[in-house]
Amino acid sequence: YQETIPEFDNVELDQEVLLEGYPVYSIDYEHPSEPAVVLASAKNDIKIALIDSGVDENHEIFANTEFEEGWNTIDGDSNMYDDVGHGTHMAGIIAENAPEAVIVAYKIAGADGGDLSNVLEAFQMAMDEKVDIINASFGVMEDSYALEKMLKKAKQKGIIVVAAAGNNSSEGPFYPAEYSESLAVASVDDLGGKMPKSNYGYWVDVASYGDRIMSSLPGNEYGYKSGTSPATAYVTAKIANLIEEKGWMSTRAVIKYLSGLAEAEITEGELAGVPIVQ
Repeated sequence: YQETIPEFDNVELDQEVLLEGYPVYSIDYEHPSEPAVVLASAKNDIKIALIDSGVDENHEIFANTEFEEGWNTIDGDSNMYDDVGHGTHMAGIIAENAPEAVIVAYKIAGADGGDLSNVLEAFQMAMDEKVDIINASFGVMEDSYALEKMLKKAKQKGIIVVAAAGNNSSEGPFYPAEYSESLAVASVDDLGGKMPKSNYGYWVDVASYGDRIMSSLPGNEYGYKSGTSPATAYVTAKIANLIEEKGWMSTRAVIKYLSGLAEAEITEGELAGVPIVQ
C-alpha cells in the first residue's frame, strides 16, 4: 500500500481490543429505541471520554450525572447500548467518585468484540470534543504506530490518557498503557499487594484497588468486576477531582502529585515502590 500510495503515513494490521476488567459479563440487553437524554455541560466541568463498550445512561446510578452525546463506532450512530456491561461498570465508578464530571461515552467494543480501528476513531472524536481526560480501561497486545500517534496528539492537546496496565500477569508491554504519554494503572488487592493478574513493569505509574469492585451494570443492575479496568476508572475519577480543584496539569505533573498524595505504596514483588492511589 505504501509503495502504491506513498502519501500513506503508515500501514498496519488491525487488532482486537481487550477490555481489562474480569469477568466480562455477557448481557442480554435490549437496545433502547432512543438514546438517553443528554445534558449540556457547564463551561468549567471536567469532561471525561469513556472509550469502552457503551453505557446504560438510564441506570439509577447516573441520576445526577451529566452525559454529552458520544458515538458508537461499531454501529455508526449515537446509541450507547452496552451489551457487554464493561462500560457501564466503569462509568458507575467514575460517576460515584467524580460526581461533578461530565462523561462522553464512545462505544468501541460489543458482544462480538471490537478492533483498534474503532479505538482510533473514538480517540480522534474525543480530541475534537476537547475532553480533559480519556479513560482507557482496555488495551491491545501489539505495538501500534497509529495508536501511539494518537497518544502524542492527545498530549499536545493537554489531554490526560489514563490507561489500564492489563491483566496478563506479565511485564508487558500492553498498549496504550506502555506509551510514555499515558498514565498506566496497575491493580492491587485490599491488602495493597499486586493482584495476580495485574501486569507490571517500569512503565507502570500508579496502582489502585481493583479486587471485586461493585458498580453498575445495564438494566439497573449491579455487579462486581476485578482487574486493572476498575482501578483505572477510579484513578480517572481522582484526577478529575484534582484538576477541578487545582486546574490543568500535565500527565507527568499529575503522576507526581498523585504519588505525593499516596498514603501507601506496594512494598514487595514486581510492583514494589509503585504508589497506591486511594
